[in-house]
Amino acid sequence: MLLHTAHATTANLKSPLAFLLDLLLSLLLLAIMLLTSSDTLTFSEYATPNALAKFSSEFFARLKMHEAPGVHEFYPVIIPPGAVAACSFSPAIPASTDGTLITPGEHIPSLSDLAKTVGQLERAFLSGMRSVLVVLHSGKESLYHFSKVTISCY
Repeated sequence: MLLHTAHATTANLKSPLAFLLDLLLSLLLLAIMLLTSSDTLTFSEYATPNALAKFSSEFFARLKMHEAPGVHEFYPVIIPPGAVAACSFSPAIPASTDGTLITPGEHIPSLSDLAKTVGQLERAFLSGMRSVLVVLHSGKESLYHFSKVTISCY
């Protein structure tokens, strides 16, 4: 899921109203995720990104031709394959935007580094796991909600 943040550059300044609307939408999506008990959801419901989130399959289905040229401004940066040192599952449910939403310019692991982990998500969910701890060779650690891992694969 995406959150439009104030990564302001001279080439990419958002109007204050657009920024506030994006921020409110992101907070609403986060609240929905936190208020929905993972104990009552199926794996598919838990791991599927919210339909309103940027880069969900619904986002691309609603995308109009005149909007397409501006989408690249919100893309994350995919880290080259081989940057991930380890992935492990955790029962913790991330409550921060960093753990649940993909933000513009954020550095995310490549699909090839997450492929094995993605293949084990459902089994991990059934075992009570709700997030993935990703450790990069640089030492940086990130705890990702299953929906963030899933949307990274789109």
